[in-house]
Amino acid sequence: MRYATLDKDTNKYNISAFLIAQFGNELMDLTFELLKHVQYCVGGGVVYSDCENVVKVESFQS
Repeated sequence: MRYATLDKDTNKYNISAFLIAQFGNELMDLTFELLKHVQYCVGGGVVYSDCENVVKVESFQS
C-alpha cells in the first residue's frame, strides 16, 4: 500500500495520518497549504478533521 506499512508482529497496517483541529475559517487555507508541504516532505495521505456538530463548520467541510 502507498500510505501504510504492515506490522508483521501484529499483522495490522500502520498509516501516517494528520489531525486538523477545529479552528476559524481564516486559517483553513493556510493550514491546507502547510499540510500539502508537510505531506510532500514526510509522506502520508490521510487527514482527519475534528469537527463539532456546528452547521457552519460542517458545511465548510462538505
